[in-house]
Amino acid sequence: MKSDWALNATDLEKFAHGTTIATNAVLERKGAAIGIITTKGFRDVLEIGRQSRRQMYDVVLEPQPLVFLAPRRFRQEVSERVAPSGEILTALDEADLRNAADKLVQSGARSIAVVFLFAFANPAHEQRAKG
Repeated sequence: MKSDWALNATDLEKFAHGTTIATNAVLERKGAAIGIITTKGFRDVLEIGRQSRRQMYDVVLEPQPLVFLAPRRFRQEVSERVAPSGEILTALDEADLRNAADKLVQSGARSIAVVFLFAFANPAHEQRAKG
């Protein structure tokens, strides 16, 4: 399919889109306080940020955490676990989930993201958290 600029989609190597608001929020490290609820044991993955490196193979790595998106006080963990196969290993502890959400709201989180391990293989826990 040809575009208005006489380009074929196959001619493109990279396409990126960002809204001014989202781009500025990241660049200026500002924005609404985001809370994150994740699988127990994975609260600090965002801070460890191994996949957020500009030079993955440098011997000495400089920290490049994205914690400004959700500082530790805005990250909670709950008991639940799904295997990579999608099998539920630990049922979602709904009381734990409600408690985590309450803590985030009380601490000032304006929105909450639910990020459970292997939800792509079985989204049941994330869907239940949404409900």
